[in-house]
Amino acid sequence: MGAWGTAYGQRSHDTDRMPSGNGSGVLSPSDIGFRIERTTGDAIVGQLLVRVDGEWKEVAFSPRITRAR
Repeated sequence: MGAWGTAYGQRSHDTDRMPSGNGSGVLSPSDIGFRIERTTGDAIVGQLLVRVDGEWKEVAFSPRITRAR
């Protein structure tokens, strides 16, 4: 399944949930982290994390299509 499938498979299915914080859905730098899983040559491989209600959660990006301007 690979790294993408593993990370995606562990994703929470609690959708439509926003961080409680200030209610804006905007995270501050102290709520963003990166978990290093391994290195490959000079590259660092890992998982982007965000802190929601005091708990670190893995990030899954949603695809977004926008019109060219």
